[in-house]
Amino acid sequence: MPDFQALAVNGAFFGNRGATATQQIAFSLNTAAALLAELPNDEITLAQVAAALHVHVAITPSYFPEMAKLRALRRLWATLLHAFGLPPS
Repeated sequence: MPDFQALAVNGAFFGNRGATATQQIAFSLNTAAALLAELPNDEITLAQVAAALHVHVAITPSYFPEMAKLRALRRLWATLLHAFGLPPS
């Protein structure tokens, strides 16, 4: 699959090492912002980098706080894309 390109931001790395839900979101979005700032070049556009990004987060048994974390992550992701001049996906 020569055309397959995927980028993963592993927020579970931070969550499994004791980060709070807020820290996990912050560190994951910080990593994603660094990738969006550094990876685009002449061959790959910013929109292609954003489309290839996948964010993984650790989920604990606390049902409602985890739902809130995922909703916050989704809204903050749209805000991050807006900051880079991209439409929310």
